[in-house]
Amino acid sequence: MKANNITLRDYDSQDRQLVLVLADTSMEAVIGMDTTLLTIQTDDGDTVEVFSGFAQRSVTCDLIAKTYTATLVQSMEDAAAILLKQLTEELLVEKEKVNKLEKANSDIMDALIELASLVTGEGEV
Repeated sequence: MKANNITLRDYDSQDRQLVLVLADTSMEAVIGMDTTLLTIQTDDGDTVEVFSGFAQRSVTCDLIAKTYTATLVQSMEDAAAILLKQLTEELLVEKEKVNKLEKANSDIMDALIELASLVTGEGEV
């Protein structure tokens, strides 16, 4: 497999973190890799997965295995955008609840006014 045309031994994506185990390359190539758009491909060139919006957090070299482990995290801008989207969705849900409560309160007030007018004899029977 390959990650942006660098030999990829293994990779793992969880939450907002992506870990790549790269081989047959150099530290400079790994550090210089464009992680804003990362394409995982088979050796035949078929795209398996595409990741976007990541930034390198660390690169570790394993001298015995001759591999580099690159740990990537979702960039702050993307993380902020996801958080803002979640908050907006939560606010919309809360707004809908408030609207329902306001309508229920209005219906109750109308019923109380009608009941009061009946009790005082001002309403129609």
